[in-house]
Amino acid sequence: TTEIHVSIGEVAKNVGIYMAVPFVAALLTWYTLTKLKGAPWYFDKFTPRIGVLTLIALLFTIIVLFASQSERISSHLDKVIYAAVPLLIYFLFMFIVSFLMSWWLGATYEQAVALSFTAASNNFELALAVAIASFGLKSDPALMSVVGALIEIPTMLALVYMAFWFRKSLFETKAVDHDAALVDAMEMQQTEHEAAGDYSKQTI
Repeated sequence: TTEIHVSIGEVAKNVGIYMAVPFVAALLTWYTLTKLKGAPWYFDKFTPRIGVLTLIALLFTIIVLFASQSERISSHLDKVIYAAVPLLIYFLFMFIVSFLMSWWLGATYEQAVALSFTAASNNFELALAVAIASFGLKSDPALMSVVGALIEIPTMLALVYMAFWFRKSLFETKAVDHDAALVDAMEMQQTEHEAAGDYSKQTI
């Protein structure tokens, strides 16, 4: 076995670089453009355009990293399987528990979806960057980070269909029960009004 010794300071430095630099750049961009162009232009014009570039950069990063690790993935399938099993359990457990907890607490379907996907997903872009910077491109942590992204992407797509199933089985049923209870309450109220009217006529 090969031992790799990496200090906490080195890992913290890499995390700081890959988190602090984009954060500071975003703050400077927001502050500068809102002063020059105004907040409406920034949110209505600039943000949608820069969002497309973000998606393109993410796809480019995924393609490059998969290409760089393709040979190691195919030659170390045992490690891929070992990493895939706990990741699948984690994604399913976090998604289902978060969804059911949101439903139990009375959240809307939209709120439950946002919470569940946020809880189940991982920031694999940051994990890839830190793993490569700290341990090297050919290291096992870098390989496992790529495998994590490889497992996460199709799993998240599959969880979309699970979210649709939850909507039909939990939220639409809850809405139907609520409507039925509302109709019953209205009918009961109407019956009480009619009974009160009949009693008034008899009294007169």
